[in-house]
Parts: sequence; structure tokens; C-alpha cells
Amino acid sequence: MGETLKPPLGPVSCRIYCRTVGASLERVWENVLDWEHLPWLHRSTFRRIDLLESNAGGWRADLEFVEELGGGSAVVEVVLAREDLFYTTRTLAGTGSGTEIVTRLQRSGEHATRIEVDFRVPGVTEDEREAVGDAMETVYAQLWDEDEAMMQHRQLVLDRVQAERGEGERAAVSPHAEGPRQRMRLGRRAVIEGFLPVTIRAGAQGYRLAEIDGEIIAFSVTCPHRGGPLDRCARRDGIVECPWHGYQFDVRTSRSSDGRELRLAPAPAVRYDPKTDELTLVW
Repeated sequence: MGETLKPPLGPVSCRIYCRTVGASLERVWENVLDWEHLPWLHRSTFRRIDLLESNAGGWRADLEFVEELGGGSAVVEVVLAREDLFYTTRTLAGTGSGTEIVTRLQRSGEHATRIEVDFRVPGVTEDEREAVGDAMETVYAQLWDEDEAMMQHRQLVLDRVQAERGEGERAAVSPHAEGPRQRMRLGRRAVIEGFLPVTIRAGAQGYRLAEIDGEIIAFSVTCPHRGGPLDRCARRDGIVECPWHGYQFDVRTSRSSDGRELRLAPAPAVRYDPKTDELTLVW
């Protein structure tokens, strides 16, 4: 008789990756449900995502990986178990089919969450476990690094909004302030132009000063979708693109330029006095 047939190996735990991320449990759950950011924030891992289904308990999508990771596509589902503080990512079809990744969460501080990620991959032999575990940990470490930075920035934005609603709101320079128009002197244009583009803060608000078609304008540095940073975005014909989700805005009008009905927060006008060469922000 020939060699005895062996049943295919089921999912094998190849590695348990542990770390603490500097973000609250609330931000982590929010991040897990945010499927839309994958090909934007994680552009070195994912090339595309097409949502198939989404609800409060998770989502299912068709993902495409970048060529550097072998390319290919997969149907992936993420299922949350909030009360038990874990969620499961399953590859239902395509590249890595049968892989199951279980991520357990533990609140370890106001802005800290402990995570344990168990990589379970089918068909892996004992000799292959370490190499597969190394590869998956490398990818996930980068994903969590990028997610952590996004969650921390979002928390900063939310904290600023909360502060503005409190006592600081009365003292903050605001485009909605009552009474005489608010002004902020910037200085001589000949000097300012040498520093453009540059970000300035007025109260809890941040604005980017940039020169477009010979005119210096100001626009909000916060994406109205999820608070993504627009201050480091490259401008293309007056269009900025949020690095988190790819939302685009025309900074000259503050309106969406990609068909979405969103607007940047109101920004001050930049006034120029040719007699004194002075630039002033006016709300």
C-alpha cells in the first residue's frame, strides 16, 4: 500500500503578538469597525477594499493586497465580541483562506489598551510555524503602529473640540465669535512667503496657510470626516486628500471635490495691505 493519507492541517497558532497601544479602548473599537481606512492609512499593505456588508457587529469586505506582499485578493470578515473584549478576523476566500486572527483587548489606562493577537493559519507544519509567525507579526506590527498614530491624533482632535466647548471657548478666536470681527496680524508678506506652507493655531483651531495661483489662503487642517490631518497633505491644483480615508477637498472653496457632501470647517480670510505689505487673518 502507498503512504498513509493524512488529513489536512487545521488552523495552527503560529504566534501570539502582544503590545500596549497608546489609545483608549473606545478608540480601538472605533478603529476596528473603520474598514474604510485600510487602503489609505495602510497603503503599504492594502491596495483596495470593496465593502460587502457592515453593521455594528463587524464587517465583510473584498480586499486586495499590494504587490510587495504577493498581491492577490481575499474576502475577509471582522466579527466583534465587545462584551468579551475580543474580535475575530477570518479570511473566507482567496489569499490566506482559512486564516483566523483573534485579537483580545484589555483596558490598561485612560489612553492605553493591551492587545494580544493570535495568528491561526491553516496547513502550517511545525517547521513552518516560526517563519509564518515572523511574517505575520511584521505586517501586524506596522499596521498597529499606523493605527496607533491615527487613534492618538483623533483623540487629540476630540480633546480640542471638548476644550473649545468648555470655558476655553469664550477665549478662543473663533469664526463664530460675536461682536467685532476677530483679527490676527501675520506680518509682512515678503517674510511670510518664505515659510509657506505653514500651519498656525488660533484657539483650538488649526489652519494651513498656502499660496495657490498667487493668492495666499487659509484652510482648516482637520478633515471633517474623522478628524484626519490635512496639514501635511500635498496640494494638487488646490485639492488636498486626507491620508486616513482618501477624502478630497478644494481648499479654495472648502467643499468636497470627490462628490461627498462634506465641507472643511470655516477658515479666516487672508487680507493683504499693499501699502504696508501686511497680511492679516480676518474672521
